[in-house]
Parts: sequence; structure tokens; C-alpha cells
Amino acid sequence: RIPERIGNPKNLAVLQLRQNDLSGPIPASLGECRRLQALALADNRLSSALPETLGQLAELSVVTLYNNSLEGPLPESLFQLKNLTVINFSHNRFSGSLVPVLGSSSLAVLALTNNSFSGVIPAAVARSRSMVRLQLGGNRLAGAIPAELGNLTRLSMLDLSFNNLSGDIPAELSNCAQLTHLKLDGNSLTGSVPSWLGGLRSLGELDLSSNALTGGIPADLGNCSSLLKLSLGDNHLS
Repeated sequence: RIPERIGNPKNLAVLQLRQNDLSGPIPASLGECRRLQALALADNRLSSALPETLGQLAELSVVTLYNNSLEGPLPESLFQLKNLTVINFSHNRFSGSLVPVLGSSSLAVLALTNNSFSGVIPAAVARSRSMVRLQLGGNRLAGAIPAELGNLTRLSMLDLSFNNLSGDIPAELSNCAQLTHLKLDGNSLTGSVPSWLGGLRSLGELDLSSNALTGGIPADLGNCSSLLKLSLGDNHLS
């Protein structure tokens, strides 16, 4: 376990305990480390919910907790922190909605892959114009892909795969000219394969497989000179 007294060194700036065999909860006493900037506890066996006291860490910038067994909803207090730039909570058991993440406008990386989040993708997720990676794959998210994601013009990776998303692929995503990875596979998306995808010249991976897309394959995809992986299988293309 991580001992409760971990909160005693008040000047602690970086806590890195990843790739160990730690179990149990994250101690609430971490909230006493008011100068903490980076918290790396990935690749352990940590469980239980995140303590609300993490919202007291005003200088916190990077939090990586992936590959654990953490659960429960995300604490809203954490996402109100002004300096947060990297959140990676992938491969845990978090649940609830994505509403808490709306508080942060400084995020560059938001990775919540393979959890149990539900509800819709709130349009306000796109308020962080510095976002370069948005990874929400492997959850239970439903509804349409918000057109507002097209405001994330610095985005290089968008992974919304293996959810319950429906509707068309919004044309506003054509504004994300720096995309290198676009993964929308394993949903219930309809409509056609958009021809504007050919304008994403940096695209290296495009995965639209396992949806309900119809129509033909647009010739414009031939303009994606950087494309290394193209997956369109398990649709209704003709």
C-alpha cells in the first residue's frame, strides 16, 4: 500500500511509483503535498475511488494512473485545477459521465480509454484548444460525435472507438488538419465515408471499421500520402 504518511513531505514536487505491486487506495493525505506537480502511479494494482483531496493540488500538471483498478466517478475538484495538462486514467474501472472534465481548459492530453464511462460526449470537452490527444475509446458513450471537436485544431489523435456512438461523422473534424490517428471503429456510425478525409494530409491511421457506413470509398482518400493503416471493414460499403 501507499502509506498515509506520504503526505508529510510538504515540498514534494514529483511522486513516481509506477510499475510496482502497490495495492489499495490512493491516500487522501496526498492532498497535503501542495507543491506536487506530477503524480505517476500507473501500472500497479491500486483500487477504490480517487480522493477528493487531489483537488487541493493547485500546482498539479501531470497525472498518470493508467493500468490500475481504480473505480467510481471522477472527482470534479480535480478537473478544476488550472495547471492540468496531462490526464491518463486509461485501463481502469472509472464510471459515470464525462461532465467533471469540463472544468479544465488547459488539458493537452485526456486519455480515458477502457473504462466504463457512459452518457454523451459533452461538447464542452472541446473547450481546451491546446488538446493534442483525446482518447475515449472502450467505454459506453452514446449519442452523436460533437461537431465542436472540430475546434481542437491542434489535435493529433482522436480515439472514440468501441463505444455506442451514432449519427454521421461530423464535417467539422476536417478542421483538425494535424490529425495523425483517427479511430472511430466499433460504433454505430451511419452515413458515408467523408471525402474531406482526403484533406487530412498528416493522417497515418484511419479506422472506421465495424460501423454502419454506406456508399463508396471516396477517391479523395488517395490524397492522404502519409496513410499507413486504412480500415473500413464490417460496414455496408458498396
